Formats: sequence, structure tokens, C-alpha cells
Amino acid sequence: MNLKIFDNHSDIGDDNIVKTKYKIKILTIALSLILLGFQGFAHAQSLSFHVNGGIAFPREDHIESGLETGFGFSLSIDKKISLSLDFSYWKSDVSDEHPELYDGKLSVTPFLVSLQYSFLEEAKVIPYIFVGTGFVFSNFEMGDIITIPEISINQKVENGISFHCGVGGRIKITSNLALLTEIIYLNREATGETTVTDMNFGVTKDEFSISMSSIVLRVGIKYFT
Repeated sequence: MNLKIFDNHSDIGDDNIVKTKYKIKILTIALSLILLGFQGFAHAQSLSFHVNGGIAFPREDHIESGLETGFGFSLSIDKKISLSLDFSYWKSDVSDEHPELYDGKLSVTPFLVSLQYSFLEEAKVIPYIFVGTGFVFSNFEMGDIITIPEISINQKVENGISFHCGVGGRIKITSNLALLTEIIYLNREATGETTVTDMNFGVTKDEFSISMSSIVLRVGIKYFT
């Protein structure tokens, strides 16, 4: 029986392109709606923008930590309460010891909406807590695996709703600029699917569960308009 190294990237490239275009379209629409909504409040309320970076630590075994980057907007409802919207991204290596996933890379793109409550608003260091929900886009890229020529294997992790909470702090630099630090717990239980295509016996699909829950540590800069 002849063996070959199966390159999943070439076989599922078109599918990944479609997913990427869909993801960009959804994020573009969401960002446009956010900016339009914020425009109506900007003159009467305090609007801020932030960029951040950090590390995401997945809770699932055999999924490695990944560098997190992101940006977002916040709109003050009053002196202590604000509404925040965050876009972030990280990619984690998955080892072949994982019980469901093959060796590969798991990309995570959360879009989060949070309600934030700040303490000591007039102080130089302002602690705060937040809680919210969101939607997580996921993409799993399988590495090269060894299989017979008649068989190809593909895996995917579904997108879906998440919940999160966290604590943070802002350090005022000027009246318009502050440093921020945050610890976030993201809760997301996802389903995945393994598809085996056999030229002799057809296609079989096997659904599985995977925890996407992660702890994210990040720092950033916030600018107030």
C-alpha cells in the first residue's frame, strides 16, 4: 500500500479564502454600524479609542498560548459606566496529542461587547470591572499528515457566541491619554467536525466538542477624544 504526505493547505485553500472573505465582510459591516452609532453620541458623550497587545492562554490542554493583538472603542454612559467594543486576534499551535484535533494552528478572532464599571474616576489610577458577550470566529489549519492516496482529512471549528468578564486598570498620562492593563476570561464551548473523504467508501463526518475558553492578559494605550 502506497503512502503519501497529504497537504491539507492545498486542498482546503479555496474554503479558507471563502471563510476569510466572509469574516472580513462581517467585521466591516459591524465596524461601520459601530462607527455610525458612535457618531450620534460623540458630541454629547466621551468617546475613546484603544489598541492593545498581550498573550492568550487557552484552557484546553495541548492548545498553546498565542500572541494577542486588538483594538476597540468605548463610549461613556456616565462618569463610571461605559460601553466597550473590542476586536482581537490570536493564533495558537495545536499538538497532535490533542484528543480531537490533529496537529495544526487554531486562529481565534473574538468580537466582544462589554459593559464596564470604573472606580475612583478622579484618581490617577482607575480600576474597573467589565462583563459582556460576543461572537468568536474560529479557523483551524491542519498541518501535513500521512495518509493513503485514497483518503483526505479535513477539520473545522464552528464560530459562535461567547461570554466574558474581567478586571482592568487605567493609568492617566495626560487628560487625553492613558495606559491600560486587563485580565479577561473568555468562555466559549464550540463544536467541531472531522470530515474523512474516502474515494472507495465515500464521506464520513464526526462531530466533537472543544473548549475555546481562554484567559487573556493584555496592555494597551487608550486615547480620549
